[in-house]
Amino acid sequence: MKTGKRVLAIVLAAVMVVCSVSLTFAENAPTSGKCGDNLTWKLENNTLTISGTGKMWDFEELNPTQGWYARRGEILRIVIEDQVESIGDYAFNNMLMNTKFETVFFGESLKSIGDNAFSGLVWSSMTELRLPDSVQRIGKGAFGAFHSVKEVYLPSQLEVLDENAFSTCTGLEEVVFPEGLKEIGKEAFCYCSNLSEVQLPKSLEKIGECPFDQCFSLKAIRVKEGNTHFCSDENGCLFDYNKTLLIQYPIGSAASTYTVPESVRTIGAQAFCQSGITNVYLPLGLKEIKRYAFFWTAFQEVEIPASVERIENGAFSDCGLTKMVIKSTNCKIGEDKKNGEYEESAESAITPFATIYGYPGSTAEAYAKKYNRTFVAMTDTPPQPVTEPTTQPTTQPTTQPTTQPTTQPTTEPTTQPTTQPTTQPTTQPTTQPTTEPTTQPTTQPTTQPTTQPTTQPTTQPTTAHTHAWITAMRPAMWKRDGKVKVYCSECGEVQTSKKFYAVTSIQLSQKYFDYDGKAKKPTVKVLDSKGNTLKKGTDYTLRYSKGRKNIGKYSVSITFIGNYTGIKTLNFKIIPGKPTGLKAAAGKKLTKLTWNPVKGATHYYVYCSAAKDGTFKKALTVKGKSAATIKKLESGKKYYFRVRAVTRLDSGDKIQGYASAVKGAKIK
Repeated sequence: MKTGKRVLAIVLAAVMVVCSVSLTFAENAPTSGKCGDNLTWKLENNTLTISGTGKMWDFEELNPTQGWYARRGEILRIVIEDQVESIGDYAFNNMLMNTKFETVFFGESLKSIGDNAFSGLVWSSMTELRLPDSVQRIGKGAFGAFHSVKEVYLPSQLEVLDENAFSTCTGLEEVVFPEGLKEIGKEAFCYCSNLSEVQLPKSLEKIGECPFDQCFSLKAIRVKEGNTHFCSDENGCLFDYNKTLLIQYPIGSAASTYTVPESVRTIGAQAFCQSGITNVYLPLGLKEIKRYAFFWTAFQEVEIPASVERIENGAFSDCGLTKMVIKSTNCKIGEDKKNGEYEESAESAITPFATIYGYPGSTAEAYAKKYNRTFVAMTDTPPQPVTEPTTQPTTQPTTQPTTQPTTQPTTEPTTQPTTQPTTQPTTQPTTQPTTEPTTQPTTQPTTQPTTQPTTQPTTQPTTAHTHAWITAMRPAMWKRDGKVKVYCSECGEVQTSKKFYAVTSIQLSQKYFDYDGKAKKPTVKVLDSKGNTLKKGTDYTLRYSKGRKNIGKYSVSITFIGNYTGIKTLNFKIIPGKPTGLKAAAGKKLTKLTWNPVKGATHYYVYCSAAKDGTFKKALTVKGKSAATIKKLESGKKYYFRVRAVTRLDSGDKIQGYASAVKGAKIK
């Protein structure tokens, strides 16, 4: 017991020390500095002000060097003054942690907002975003995960809205696009779950794949009249101008059925992904169905026209499809290929729960055999839809036999024998025609046809019904609940029903590893929306990139199985180590720096700052050696330096490591 108390005391003491160090660091951190060649910053009364002229420096996600970073919890307001022309990459990324953060004021000279500049303003209370008309470009992910904002008014001079610019802005309800906008990047408004309707300007010339993917409330995508590159139909579906490419279906639409226009030749990537339609009709003339086009859709049957030449990976994966009729005999279905570090399989093109109908010797049959799918060979006459057999037997026997025999025999014998035998013989005709026609026609059609169809279907379910239990499965996936139900296909009675909660969190134990020549394998933790941990092997499997020993980018793919479905890929890096042994020897208006070589590094970045806790600006790039000389320094002034190792890959990508400890020197 005493040992336990002692351990607890040590832990608490350690926590207090860490907190004390953090607080001391924030207290001693600067409140002003440089953030561009001609820009300065100042934090006063919880307001961060950027002043001066020209462009802001770009910053990095891995090593934040913004001078205000240490005091990010104090920031309530940001003021970008006039004459500031750009906001750098990652300038305010994931750093405004104060739940009372109020707003950002933009100057009228701002032209560009860098990649991920304001991404992750999770705790902001801002509900409206108005950017100055001078802004011409909004970078990748610039306002991603800006959850609080509801309305966005884009600048009148805006030309480029880059990919993921407003992705995961879950509170966004309205966005106004200006005339003059030329380009919207891939997934620019992905997962803006409250966005209900958009109208694209007539100036728009280019749009990336699935720009409004997972916008679950989006009921229509409209295009202004006069646009010569895009158009929309009466259902609010987005197309290219000639309606040959279907780009995006509004998945928040209440419509249950959609007929793809006859002019469409290609259905774009994720075009119907997670839509609620229960029936879709594809036109003869359709050539290609892109990746994940119908991923996680609800319809159970679909007919692929004979004109279709290609169905890409994931096109009909993880959907409610139970029957797929493929009329094309030579359609390419899926492709085994390498996507980055992850290998994709053609097997993902069609859900394993679908029965495939196709012609003998077709590519559909080959696909079914290769991936162990149920296959039904079609004859020259394709099988009728499921609804026809149930309707036909019920109406045909009841209507036809009842009306035909009853009317014909009853009218004919009654009229003929009554009139004719009055003038001629009385006994013979009266007995013979009356008995024979009345008994035979009346009894035969009335009893036989009426009893057979009416009695058999009515009696069978009530007296001799045997439940035909089948299982219907909608696996859970990323941010979408799933359900499994066992019910009778004859009477609809539900035997069991169980809900599976959506996957909402996937975490890597580590995203960056220092290079040491050994293979790296971060662990994975997967949680559902209730905080329950999913089990590896039962709920998902893992697939790591090959190698993972050298400096570079790697990934781990989480493939959900069992009661879950879908694939998520997380990335991690092996980076060059942190330089050690940094020494600074001051000379006349210069400093000579040396440090220990870093294994695997191809060159080094050398940074300089006038303050120990200030903003470090890259001064030199050094290749092939671990020494540098920085000149043109001011005599009598103390400067601070740090070094970062960099590895250039064969692909041209540069992998940066963590920066060294700071070393100071007073210039002679």
